[in-house]
Amino acid sequence: MDEERQPAYIPAMNRVGGWRGPIVSFVIWLGSIVVCVKMAQARDREPVLWGFLGAMFGIFAILLLALIGQGPPSPTGITRTAKMRKCPACAEFIKVEAIKCRYCGTGVEAAAV
Repeated sequence: MDEERQPAYIPAMNRVGGWRGPIVSFVIWLGSIVVCVKMAQARDREPVLWGFLGAMFGIFAILLLALIGQGPPSPTGITRTAKMRKCPACAEFIKVEAIKCRYCGTGVEAAAV
């Protein structure tokens, strides 16, 4: 009867490991979301959808995104990059070095690169 009884509830900070496990799990969960979003942006996929999938499935969503690769090509076949500008006449994107718009044929001044 002199035996010391353990309380029914042991606070988390007094247990072995404390809050370390849940915090590590939370950081890994957050990291999987960030990695999915960044990978989706780099592969022309929908970042919000992949962020949600990363939150739900973690590493499995990252692996799936790595396996499916690049997104579908743009309908015009031209990707807009930093070296593009809008034509003043038709508002289509043309190369910065262009002197004539390939869509409407309007002559444009070559911009300094």
